[in-house]
Amino acid sequence: MADVLPGYRAAAKLPELPAEQLELVKQGAAYAQTGAAPGTPEPIVQAITGVVHSSFPDGMHLGFTVSTGVAVLAALLALFVRAGRKSEGAVIHMG
Repeated sequence: MADVLPGYRAAAKLPELPAEQLELVKQGAAYAQTGAAPGTPEPIVQAITGVVHSSFPDGMHLGFTVSTGVAVLAALLALFVRAGRKSEGAVIHMG
């Protein structure tokens, strides 16, 4: 999500931020916080909110893609696992 957030900010024509402030915005956006300062005009707040809400699903997309790949690989590997030996009864150890 942090990788696409600056692009969405530029597309919304929001002003560039210093690196420290941009990092704080990225951290806040990870928790769905807009990071708008009190007193910010409503159109700017709406633009910032739109940027955060647009970048969040993009960040989740990578996670879902990787987890889907792992699940498919695990399913394919499970097809090749052989069943263990079947025993007639419980194993008794005398000792």
